[in-house]
Amino acid sequence: MRKIYRDLIRLRKEYAPFRTGRVEWLRNSNEGSLVTFKRADEQNEFVVVINFSNRPLAGRVEVGQSEKFKPVQIAGMPRVQNQDFPAVHLGGFGWRIYQRSLPRAEHAAVAGAIPIPIGASH
Repeated sequence: MRKIYRDLIRLRKEYAPFRTGRVEWLRNSNEGSLVTFKRADEQNEFVVVINFSNRPLAGRVEVGQSEKFKPVQIAGMPRVQNQDFPAVHLGGFGWRIYQRSLPRAEHAAVAGAIPIPIGASH
């Protein structure tokens, strides 16, 4: 559990959207139990998906350019085996964070950058 909190703190420190970026609530296919929102700035977009149910569930997030989002690996969390975002499969009270770097046309960030796993060396 400590590794999870450490990586979440590191994620907040390293990426401005978790401190000062925009927040946009996203629609999803299971809004009774699934909460989805996007945090963004000029460089990165992050989609956060949270299951508020105690039961496993599957859903689909409504977000543009979904194929460009990659799961953020958090130490202590199970790795995502099959990347099928915007479809999500979460255990009871599970959550997941996805990230995409905005292309040069939208910002000076490197197009198609793959997110670096947070805390993978710990």
